Amino acid sequence: MLLSLLPAAFINFFDTFKNYLAYKYKQNKTFFIFLLISYIVIGFLTVDLNNYLSFIPIFNSILSVFLIFYFK
Repeated sequence: MLLSLLPAAFINFFDTFKNYLAYKYKQNKTFFIFLLISYIVIGFLTVDLNNYLSFIPIFNSILSVFLIFYFK
């Protein structure tokens, strides 16, 4: 069901940069805020309000930013 979702595609592409920045700059607040705002913007631009499944990748990516920067 998630194959046709545009938010999941954008988030998957952006996750490679998130992982690199998180491992390179551990607990850096500027990159953390940049990534958090980027995921929120991706969510607002690509969310489909008629399909509730489009919210799942957005929430997952926001939680992963917290987890990868602060819970290593």
